[in-house]
Amino acid sequence: MNIFSQLAHTDGKCVIIVTHSKEVSFYADELWSLSKGSFVPEK
Repeated sequence: MNIFSQLAHTDGKCVIIVTHSKEVSFYADELWSLSKGSFVPEK
């Protein structure tokens, strides 16, 4: 996960990861969910 963090924060890249893992989602700056066919931001 460190390489993705480096790409996003140091190299200014957009990194999108699709996961069901709460452990992986811990590293996210933003979380979005799929609800009724649309992406919605999590609060």
